[in-house]
Amino acid sequence: MRMSSKLSGMFAVLVIYGLNIASVHAIPISGTTSGIFSNPAGPGGMVVSGVGTSSFTWGSGFDGSPPSSLDFSGTSFATNTGTFFDIGEISYFNGTIALDSEASSVDFDVTLNFTTPGGISETFTYLLSLVNTPNTSDAVASADIVQFPGALPTASFTANGTTYSLGLEVGVVSGSGFSSQTTFSVLEGSSATATLRGIVTSQGVPQALPEPSTIALIGLGLLGMSLVRKRVKVKA
Repeated sequence: MRMSSKLSGMFAVLVIYGLNIASVHAIPISGTTSGIFSNPAGPGGMVVSGVGTSSFTWGSGFDGSPPSSLDFSGTSFATNTGTFFDIGEISYFNGTIALDSEASSVDFDVTLNFTTPGGISETFTYLLSLVNTPNTSDAVASADIVQFPGALPTASFTANGTTYSLGLEVGVVSGSGFSSQTTFSVLEGSSATATLRGIVTSQGVPQALPEPSTIALIGLGLLGMSLVRKRVKVKA
């Protein structure tokens, strides 16, 4: 099968045009991250410290155990929108704490200090559920859990006509713990550290430009037209 030179040229132009449009969606971003814990919630006997800092503890230690704790350390990043990148590490100690002294949730406020786009600092808040499981002879079942939300936060910001939002997931865990995309679990009396990964999404690409999928359909349509024309010539 051969396309006419005119159709071939049109198809090539559309493919190149589509690649250029797709590249518009990926916007370079860079900067540094930081994070604090705020607004804890729990029973009337809840005991907490470090609210408003990057080191949060909860619970009254039982039988000499220190309380449970979360610590966050930020990092620098240079990536593109639509690509996952490391935003820092969260360390979790699962202490043996007295009943009704625990926190059941805490806000995790992640701040992105952008150098690209320049001079912008934005904070995104995630509600973390703190699952303080009863202790049994099953070490894995007794692991306490930090549950991250499974959806993007409602907070976003706009710069130069583009709206940005931040998604978050749990990455690689080291130490006495394990994870899923949205959970971070640590064995009783033990510590672990997890990488937190973020993805910045953007909206604001000019609407006049067709989507890459539309361009692909146009290209397939042109290819189909070429086949029809060839069949007609054979029958003539």
